[in-house]
Amino acid sequence: MIRSRPMRGLHVRRAGWLVACLLITACEGKSTSKPAWISLPLAMADGDVAKLIGVDSGLCLSVGGKGYSDRDPLELAACTDETRQQFRLTYKSAGHFQLVNVGANKCVDVDMASMDPRANVFQWSCGDSNNQQISIKNFGSLAQLQMRHSGLCLDADHAGKEPGTRLIQWPCSGGLNQLFYLLPAQPPEPRR
Repeated sequence: MIRSRPMRGLHVRRAGWLVACLLITACEGKSTSKPAWISLPLAMADGDVAKLIGVDSGLCLSVGGKGYSDRDPLELAACTDETRQQFRLTYKSAGHFQLVNVGANKCVDVDMASMDPRANVFQWSCGDSNNQQISIKNFGSLAQLQMRHSGLCLDADHAGKEPGTRLIQWPCSGGLNQLFYLLPAQPPEPRR
């Protein structure tokens, strides 16, 4: 049986990176400053920018459509360095975060705060509603994202593995189509 636990201790950001580095053999003999990549959800902290890669598909969580409008869908896409695939973790309360798309500055959102399985997930202007808040459940080096308002998890629809597969909410099962690698992404440089 796989057990999950909520993220804790986010205020100890540097200690989190040190612990994560010590747990990854690739860091042996290297500096204990923030590593270039890491896939431990517990190492991510408030304000960090992440890229989420589906375990089952190897594709990145991405904003579809034009990428900057309300209701642009969340879908799987080939991984790039585009900001439509970068999400800032913004701590809200009680272990819940908003995932804010870096390119559009909009939040991951469940359509109409639906409680129903198969409800669409897209981006929407950020607010304080629970349908924009997510807890990140740790499955070792993998993350499962659970919506606060419904208790349902972010899910690649029909266990899709192709680019364009939409993201929905679905009962949490720990299936591979609900698990993501949570990797730090470098935020874009400000335009001058």
